[in-house]
Amino acid sequence: MTFKDVVYKNFRYNIKKYLSLFLCNSFTIMVLFMMLDLNYNEEFMQYIKNDVSMMSVVWLAILVVSLFAVFFIIYTQTYFVKSRSKEFGLFITVGMSKWELNKLVLIENILIAIFSLMMGLVSGSIFTRLFFLVTVKVSKFDKISHHFNIKSYVNTSILFLLIFTVVLFILIISMNKLEPTEIMKEGRKGDKIVKYNPVILLLGIIFVITAILIVFYTMADSDQNIIPYLPLSIICALIGLYFIIGQVGSGVLHFLKKNKKIYYNHLLFNNEMHHKFNRNKGIVFSCSILIGVTIFELGIFYTISKISVWSVDRMYPYNISYSQVLGINNVSTKKINNIINESETQIVDNMKLPFLLYNIESLITEEKDLSGGYNNVALISQKELNKCVFNNVVKDFNKDSSLKNVQLEKGEVILANLSYNRELQECSLDTTVSLERSKDTLKFKIKDIIADNIYYLKFPMSNYMIILNDEDYNDIKNTIDKKYIGEFNMLGFKEWRKTGKIVEKLKAEIQNQNSKLPERLKEEYLKYNEHFSLFSNIEIYKNRVECGNFSNFLAVFISFLFFIASSVIIYFKLYTEMEEEKVKYNKLYRIGMREEEFKIIIYNQLKVIFFSPLIFGGIVAYLYLFISFKIMNIPVELYVNCSYIFIAYLLFQIIYYFRVSRKYVNNIIENLSGAYK
Repeated sequence: MTFKDVVYKNFRYNIKKYLSLFLCNSFTIMVLFMMLDLNYNEEFMQYIKNDVSMMSVVWLAILVVSLFAVFFIIYTQTYFVKSRSKEFGLFITVGMSKWELNKLVLIENILIAIFSLMMGLVSGSIFTRLFFLVTVKVSKFDKISHHFNIKSYVNTSILFLLIFTVVLFILIISMNKLEPTEIMKEGRKGDKIVKYNPVILLLGIIFVITAILIVFYTMADSDQNIIPYLPLSIICALIGLYFIIGQVGSGVLHFLKKNKKIYYNHLLFNNEMHHKFNRNKGIVFSCSILIGVTIFELGIFYTISKISVWSVDRMYPYNISYSQVLGINNVSTKKINNIINESETQIVDNMKLPFLLYNIESLITEEKDLSGGYNNVALISQKELNKCVFNNVVKDFNKDSSLKNVQLEKGEVILANLSYNRELQECSLDTTVSLERSKDTLKFKIKDIIADNIYYLKFPMSNYMIILNDEDYNDIKNTIDKKYIGEFNMLGFKEWRKTGKIVEKLKAEIQNQNSKLPERLKEEYLKYNEHFSLFSNIEIYKNRVECGNFSNFLAVFISFLFFIASSVIIYFKLYTEMEEEKVKYNKLYRIGMREEEFKIIIYNQLKVIFFSPLIFGGIVAYLYLFISFKIMNIPVELYVNCSYIFIAYLLFQIIYYFRVSRKYVNNIIENLSGAYK
C-alpha cells in the first residue's frame, strides 16, 4: 500500500472527524470575518467615531471574538489529533516513520485549513450583510450602507492561518516526543484523579474571596483606577475556581464514605460519579469560565446601558443649551421664542447666564500654568450664577454642589473645572491666581477650588471658569470688548422627550445664522464647532439608547458564541469517550447489571458534566456582578433582571442536555453485550 493509498483510506474512514473539524473552523472564520467586517466598514465607523463608548464596545467585541477564535481552534485541533491518536500509534507500530506520520498530519490539516478558510469567507460574506442589517436595525442607527472591504478578508485569513499553524506545529512537536504506546493512549487520557485535600479546597475559597475583595475595595475608592487590579482579580478567581472544582468530586465522595449505609447502597453510582467528575474536571473548569464570562458580560452590559439611559434625566439641570459669543450662534430672542411656541411640550425654564470670554496669554497660579492649550477663560458673576443656575433651573439638582449659593468678597475668586483636566486637584487654596494680558496683570485670591468637572456648564474654548465678586466682574466687563460678552442659554421643558423637533429647528436656525458670519469668524466657528454646538437631553438620550442596544446586541451575539463553544467542548469530550464507555458497560451488562441501572448512572453523570459548570461559573459571575452593583447603588430591579440571564442559560442548557443525552445513552446501550456474543 502506497502513502497515497494510506491518505485516501484514512480520509474515507475518518470522514466524520474531518467534517467536524472543517465545520468548526469554518464557523470560527465566519464569526471572525463578521466582526472584522463591521470594524472595516468605513460608513459605520464614521458614524460611531465620535462616540468613545461605542468604539470601545466594537474593539472589546473584536478582542473577545479573537480570543474565542484562538480558544476554539486550539480545542478543536487538539481534539481532532487526540481522537486519532490510537490510529497514529498503530501506523507507527506497523512501520510508518514519524516523518511520514507528520507528513500525513500536515497534508490533512493543510487541506482542511484551505477548505475551511474558503468556506468560512464565503459563508461570512453571505451572513455578514444580514448581521450588519440586524445590528443597525436593533441599535436604531440612522441608515448606514454595508460595504465589503478587502482588509476584512486579508486580516481574517492571516489571523486564522497564524493561529492554525502555531497550534498544528505545537501538536506535531508534542506527538513526536511520545512513544507509539503513549500515542495510542493519548486520546483516552483524562484529567488526573486527585485525593481529597481540604487545605486545597480552603485555598480555592480564599482565592475566590480575595478576587471579589480586590474588586470591592478598588471600586469603593473613587480615586482608585480599577483597571490595573482587574488582571490580578481574574487570576485569583481562576486559580480559586480550579482548586474548588478539582476538590469537589473527591470531597463529596470523602463525606459519603463517612455514612456507610448511603455509600455502600450506591457504591457503583458514587464511584462512577467521582471518577467521571475528576476525569472531566478540566472540561468543567473550561465551561465554567465560558458560562461565567457569558453571565457577567450580559449582566454588566445590560445594567450599564439601562443606568446610562436612566441617568440622562438626572445628569443635566436643563434640556437644551447653547452659548452665544463673538457673534457666533447669535439667534434673535424673537426667533427662539417662535420656535419654542411651536413645541409639543410646555417650557418651564428659559434662563440666560451672562459670561465673559476673557482672552489671556495664560492662566497662572503661584504653583503652575493652567491655560491648558486655550487662551480664554470664562468669567462669571456670583450673583448671576446663583440666580440663573441654582434659584431656578437646577433647584434640587446637585444639592451638595460647591456652586450653590456662592458668596465672594472683592478680590476673591473660585476656580472651577470645565473639562476632565485634573490640574486643579494639585492647586492649593489661599494662593493667588493671575490673569495675564498684554498691558497688565489681574491678581485674585483663590477662596475655593472645584476640581470636579462641571460638565453641565459648557463655555466655548475654555477649560476653566472663574467665579468673581459682582464688583470685580462688572469692572472687567466695562473694560472688555463687547464681542467677548456672551450668554449661556438654558431651556427646560416639562417633557423633554418630546423636544426632538425643537432641537432640529433650533439647530437649523443656528446653522443658518452662522452661515452669514464673516470669513474670519466662520473659520473660528468651524475650528471650534464642537464648543459652539447646541446641547440637548434628547440627543444624549437617543445616543445612549443606540449605544445600549448596540452593546447588548453584541453581548448576546458573543454569549451565543460562548454557549456554542461550551456545548462543543462537552460534545467532543463525550464523543471521544464513547467507545471506552461502550466497552465498560458491556462488561457490566455481562455480569448482570440491568439496562435501567445503566441509564440512571449515565444520565446522572451527564447532569453533572452539563450543569455543574453553570453552578460554578454562575456563582463567581454573580459575586462579581452583585458586588459591583452594591458599590454603584444599582436599583434592586436590575438585580432581579440580571437573574433572568441565569434562568435563560439554564433553559438552553436543559434543551441541549436532553438532545445530547438521549442520543449518547442510546449509542452506548443499543448493542449491549454485542461485542461479546
